[in-house]
Amino acid sequence: VEESRTLCPAADIRSYDGVALPYPDSHFRAVTLIEVLEHVGDEAAVLREIRRVLVPGGTLVLTTPHAGDWAWMDPDNFKFRAPWAHKALYTLLGRSKEYQRRFADSGRAVVGNFTRRTDGSAPWHRHYTRKQVGSLAAGFDIGECRREGGFVFATALVANYLADKVIGTWPWLTTAMM
Repeated sequence: VEESRTLCPAADIRSYDGVALPYPDSHFRAVTLIEVLEHVGDEAAVLREIRRVLVPGGTLVLTTPHAGDWAWMDPDNFKFRAPWAHKALYTLLGRSKEYQRRFADSGRAVVGNFTRRTDGSAPWHRHYTRKQVGSLAAGFDIGECRREGGFVFATALVANYLADKVIGTWPWLTTAMM
């Protein structure tokens, strides 16, 4: 938050505690939640808060990873599928301190870039079917629902993730594809 405020001092940047958005009822005409829902501790609670801060008839733009055939390739779940290998990779790359800071179980609310689940389940990078999104978005008028991605995108994500972790580049592969 502090880094964002430094980079963009004119922006209204606030921290969210995962329970109550720091805005009054009916405050926004539109809210975007782009690739965020899968990182929160309680999707339903977040969407209730968004519904509260939206004006009646307001717009929510929501995107999530799709629970399709290639969801198993999601590199963000490597740390949960094979935690010993994930830790070993960080150690091998000389990033043990970063591993301890981001992933060591110290009772923190966040594991890497995932919020601990309020139901006690693992904070996986979740993928959703259309039906699941529809169920979570109950109370919203759903205007359009599309499924995109697949094998090529999943492969690009894995290649990009490995390149970033091994040689320290930024998402050049996925950026080039978009």
